[in-house]
Amino acid sequence: MNIYPALKAKMGSWDYYIVKMKMKEIAAEISFAHEVEEDPTLDTMIQRLLDEKRAKEDIFQYLVKREDRFFGSIVVAAIGGNPTFAPVTMESIPELKFFADQDFGFGVLKFDGAQKYYALDGQHRLKAIKTLVSPEGSDMALVDEYASEDDRLLEEVSVLIVMPGDDERSERFRSQYRRLFSSLNRYAKPMDQYTNIVMDEDDIFAITTRRLISDHDYFKSTGNYPASFNVKDRKGKTFSKNDPWFISLEGLYDANKIWLITPTRQRDMGWGNKTTLKKFLQYRPQDEESIDNYYDELSMYWSALFEVLPELGEENLSLKRLHDSDEGPDMLYFWPIGLEILIAEARELLNEDLDDPDNPTLDDCIQVLQPLKEIDWEMHHLPWRNLILVQNENDSWKMRNQDRANAMVVARLILRNMLGTITPNDDSLEQLEKLWKDYLDGTYTPKEVAERWKEITNLVS
Repeated sequence: MNIYPALKAKMGSWDYYIVKMKMKEIAAEISFAHEVEEDPTLDTMIQRLLDEKRAKEDIFQYLVKREDRFFGSIVVAAIGGNPTFAPVTMESIPELKFFADQDFGFGVLKFDGAQKYYALDGQHRLKAIKTLVSPEGSDMALVDEYASEDDRLLEEVSVLIVMPGDDERSERFRSQYRRLFSSLNRYAKPMDQYTNIVMDEDDIFAITTRRLISDHDYFKSTGNYPASFNVKDRKGKTFSKNDPWFISLEGLYDANKIWLITPTRQRDMGWGNKTTLKKFLQYRPQDEESIDNYYDELSMYWSALFEVLPELGEENLSLKRLHDSDEGPDMLYFWPIGLEILIAEARELLNEDLDDPDNPTLDDCIQVLQPLKEIDWEMHHLPWRNLILVQNENDSWKMRNQDRANAMVVARLILRNMLGTITPNDDSLEQLEKLWKDYLDGTYTPKEVAERWKEITNLVS
C-alpha cells in the first residue's frame, strides 16, 4: 500500500490530489501511457508519442547539470484499485483548534496497490527522471560527474494525481483524459522572445543584452528596467517613423548574436549549427569571468560602431526615418532591416580584416570598420531605392515586405562588393545585376535600368 500526505482539490469536474514524490518513487511507480494502455489505437491513445531524444538529451542534461534545477508538477492519472482519502483535522493541535471547523483539504491519500499510474502531462520529464535514476552508457558518466546517488534519488517533485470517477476502461474515461491532456497543452503558451530575453539567466546573449542596457553608455536604461531611451521597452521589432528608439530589445539581442558568433566559435564551439548553439544557450557558463569577457567584447563592438558612425548615437531618430524624400533623410540603419544588414556586414569586415577576430582591440575594430563611413545609407539613393525602399499603389514610399528576405540577400551582396569583402569580377557582377533587376518591378525603362546599374557598379568599384 502506498501512502502520501496530500492536499485534496477540485477544479471543474476534476477531483485531484497534490502530493510530493521522491525521484526514486516517481521512477519506480509512474509509467507511460503506452505501457498502461494495451494495443492503443488512434481512438484510445491518451498521450502523445514520447520523444526520447528530447527527454534523454535536453531535459536530462538540464536535470543533471543545473544546480538550480526545478520541475513543474507532473500530472498523473491513477487508474484501478480503490484509493481512499483520509482527512486530517486540527483538533488535536492546541494552537490550531480554532481552525477545526474549516476544511483545508489536508489528509492522507492511500492506494491499495492495485493502481496503475501514468504521466498524463510531463512524460518527457518522467523519462528524464527515469534516466537519472537508472542511467545507461554515456548517461551514467554524466550522472557520475554532476550528481551524487543519494541526492538524485531523494530529490522531490510535485505530482498532481487525478482519478476517474467511473470504470477506467470505459470510453468516457478515455475521452475525459484525452480532453484533459489536450487542454493542458493547448493553453500552455511558450514564452515569447521578449520575455525570454528579460528573464533568461542561462542564455549568454540574453545576459549580455540586459547588461548592455544596465551598463553601456549608449544603451543604459534611464527609467524602470528594462526601459531605455534608445531601446524599445515593449514587445516587437518593428518601428513607425515617429518612434524615438534606435533599436528594439529583440533587435538588440539578434544583433548581439551576430557580433559574437565569430568564425572560430562557429568552428570550435559549434555555434554555426543551430541545434548545437541552442543547447549551449540552455546552460549558463559556469565561469563568471567568461560572461564578463563576452560582455566586454560586445561592448567594444558597439562602441567601435558608434565611433565610426557617430550619427547612430544622435537623438531625434524619428527625423531620420522619413520615407517621403522631400521631408528629410531616410537612413537605412535606423530601421530594423537596415540595422541587421549593417551589423552583419560589420561582422564580415571584422572577420576579413582583423589579424585575430577573437581578440581585437577597440582601435583595431574602429580601423577595420572605417569603410562603413563611405557608404551612402540614404534609402532614396542607390542601391537601396526600389530594393529595400519601394512605392505602394498610392505612390507612397515604404519598407519592402514582399520577398523581403531575398531582397536583403541582394542588398548584402551589393554592400559586400562595395565594402570589398567580396572581390567583384565581370561574372559575379553580371549575376548580381540579374538578381537586382528582379526587384525593380518594371518601374524603369531598359535605358533607365542600365543607367542605374552603371551607378551601382561605380559604387562597387
